[in-house]
Amino acid sequence: MYKASGPTTKAVLLAAGFMITSAVLIICLGGASVLAQNAATQPATKTPASTRPAATQPAHANTRVYQIEGMYCQMCAGKIQQSLSALPGVKSAKVSFDEKKACVTVASQDAPSDARIQSVVEEAGYKAAPAMR
Repeated sequence: MYKASGPTTKAVLLAAGFMITSAVLIICLGGASVLAQNAATQPATKTPASTRPAATQPAHANTRVYQIEGMYCQMCAGKIQQSLSALPGVKSAKVSFDEKKACVTVASQDAPSDARIQSVVEEAGYKAAPAMR
């Protein structure tokens, strides 16, 4: 039987470890390098207001939009969304990593104040400010 040892085996294991690490980073970063490359090679287009995601177009008066600072990945957006959704008086919360915005729909009664929503985002480790509409 062949015994796997020596410099060749170490090189193969090192290469395999590098490939696995690279794959994990690509998944965690959401293919950021591919997106950056596509953005650099394709002309910029402006999205019409009617096709923008709901995070920039509140559905009704009980929806508030906040600009979020400090997010680095989709997991950051998920953490903020979970924190906001757990806040009493919040019907729903949607956080867009791409737009760096949070769209929070509040109950007509017992709605949290803007300051309370901002403090929940800050407790999660980020900054929030009411977005200009």
